[in-house]
Amino acid sequence: MAFSRASFINGLLALQICVVLMLGSLDSTTSFGPVTWTKPTPPTPPMPPTHQIAVEGVVLCKSCKFRKMDPIPESVVRLQCRTRRHPTVVEGKTDKNGYFFIQPPKEVTTFSARRCKVFLISSPWAYCKLPTDLNGGVSGASLSFRTKLSGPNPIALFSVGPLAFAPNKTSCPFSP
Repeated sequence: MAFSRASFINGLLALQICVVLMLGSLDSTTSFGPVTWTKPTPPTPPMPPTHQIAVEGVVLCKSCKFRKMDPIPESVVRLQCRTRRHPTVVEGKTDKNGYFFIQPPKEVTTFSARRCKVFLISSPWAYCKLPTDLNGGVSGASLSFRTKLSGPNPIALFSVGPLAFAPNKTSCPFSP
């Protein structure tokens, strides 16, 4: 028999030496417990480029019973941006559908848009002249990003509203 007890012991000793060498090569951070996976932190996205902005919205006349709202042509709104370097005030008029589009100077960008608000100024209709705070028409309507208009000079389009004027109390004799 070529396989003896001495060769068996020598084989076990060689196996033990291999196991000890393998365990010695593992560092202290290696664990034999369940493997846990941690989600890698995503890279920080680059800051988006700043673009010039434009603001759009609609001005309406709210009826006495609030069932119907009519667009007011030629009403005046004001875009006011309270930035440190370039405080801006721009007024615009609505078209025949009560729609306005204001494009402030190029110093007002997407970065400073959060400091801008739109206010109701005046209505040409004698029976609908009271500005309401519907969507911030009196206190200032905050801009909300709508889309990016592409072209040679891309523009970030923001919207507000709809904003509304109301009739005088004397124009609504049957309202509570």
